[in-house]
Amino acid sequence: MLLAESPDTATAFQVGMPRLSQFSRKYARPFGSPPTADAVRLCSGAEQVVVRNALLAVSSLRRILRLLDVAS
Repeated sequence: MLLAESPDTATAFQVGMPRLSQFSRKYARPFGSPPTADAVRLCSGAEQVVVRNALLAVSSLRRILRLLDVAS
């Protein structure tokens, strides 16, 4: 699941967490880092760059969508 896609609210909901932030916190407690950090760590060097860029793009898109939602 970590490498197949970036974690999102739907993924968190599938494992019983209503919010992505709650999922990340609960994941980080036993494993010591959030799921996105583990996804990057599990990749090879070239893949890490791709995964980091994809996660940054998703994060930026989510911020833009939240801003658009607030503005409407």
